[in-house]
Amino acid sequence: MFSFLRNFFVRTTESAVEVPGERFLITFPPQRNISQVLSEHREMFRNSLVGTWVSRTGTFSLMGERMVIYPNQTGRFDTYSGSGDATTYFDWEQAGDYHVRFRVTGFTDYEPDVSTEDSEDEPEEWCEIHYHFTITATDVADFVVIGQILPDGTSHDTFWGSLFHLGYRGEPEDG
Repeated sequence: MFSFLRNFFVRTTESAVEVPGERFLITFPPQRNISQVLSEHREMFRNSLVGTWVSRTGTFSLMGERMVIYPNQTGRFDTYSGSGDATTYFDWEQAGDYHVRFRVTGFTDYEPDVSTEDSEDEPEEWCEIHYHFTITATDVADFVVIGQILPDGTSHDTFWGSLFHLGYRGEPEDG
């Protein structure tokens, strides 16, 4: 078992796990060239962030985030931890290359009876975000993640208030 963990952390593509009386072979797909993945993300998401974006924190994460951006210009930002789950609902629109606008339309809090999802209140003002992509390393692998360019031009490795690096996982999925 320890050899499995040692091999896992050095990013091997295949490892055997011994269990008394049984043997399992776990195969990990070979990693693609991370620079190529970065270039693909820059092109694929130039004019739309539609998809599911999840926290890329490595093996031992006790908290996490998931942002789902739907093609109908709505979305949700889920935060989950030992304290509970919270969801922020939002509208979005693409404002140009690597430039998106968000506005919060409601939320559900960690407390089950606290919610504004069905609130009649007006949505918040639009928030302008210029984004970029970068590479982050974890104990599991290197990932391409989305970051934000702040108004003063400096680059930030997280996106729209997220606590963690967010990487693309695939098509939009329901909560």
